This record gives sequence, C-alpha cells and structure tokens, in this order.
Amino acid sequence: MMMSASMIISGTSDRAPKFGAVEIAPGMEYLSDVIIDTHFSERGRHGRLLNAVAHYPRFVGLGIDEETAIIVNGNKFKVAGNGVVTVIDASKMQHSSLSKAKEGDPIGMFDVCVHVLPAGYSYNLKDREPIAPKMRK
Repeated sequence: MMMSASMIISGTSDRAPKFGAVEIAPGMEYLSDVIIDTHFSERGRHGRLLNAVAHYPRFVGLGIDEETAIIVNGNKFKVAGNGVVTVIDASKMQHSSLSKAKEGDPIGMFDVCVHVLPAGYSYNLKDREPIAPKMRK
C-alpha cells in the first residue's frame, strides 16, 4: 500500500462508501497516480477503495488480493498469483456526492469503471486500459 502516491492508512471494510470512512496519507510514490488496497476481496474492501477514489478521482484504485501481485514495467503492470487485481477508475466519473456529504453519509458516484484482472492479465496505467492475455487455441 505504501508504494502508491497516496495510501489508505485506515478505513472500514465490508461497508458501502461513506464520507469519513477512510483515512488517506501520502505514500512513497513508487507508483504515481494510484491508490493500492491489499487483502482486497478477502476483507471486502470494495467500498473502502471506492471511497478513496471518490476523494482522488485522478488516481487509479488497485485492490490486490492475498497471494496476488502486480509486476510493474513502465506504465503497465501484469497480474501474478492466485487472486485478482480489481481496478477502479473514476477518471470519467460524472457525479459524486462527496462535496455535499456529512460524516457517515453514503457517497453517490456515477460512471466509475471497474475491471477484474486475474493472473496473466495486464493494465496500462497511462491509457487506463485493461489488456487480456493472448488466448491459446
């Protein structure tokens, strides 16, 4: 998580995105313009990462499962391991209720893109595009 530009330092899992439910701090910025959350599927952190990208829509949210990793090469990464990487891209979000929300209010969001990438799949961070592996016949 610390490798991203901003990192989640606390927040509730298994909840819908709510104002004030996630705390974000500067990361090491080995990867620019991303927010990483770990143990993603296992701990039900979808709402937590949605909350983070609502605050920072220019960042790509990466939810990385246990026993799963990304191998970064330039602007692209490839998924390795037994789980998946969930990519949440809010760069084309048309609406968020975040600016009018009060502590504990659910956050409304429109046009947020989600990709689920198992091992062998890749993602171009610059172009924000998933890449399927070449399938064997």
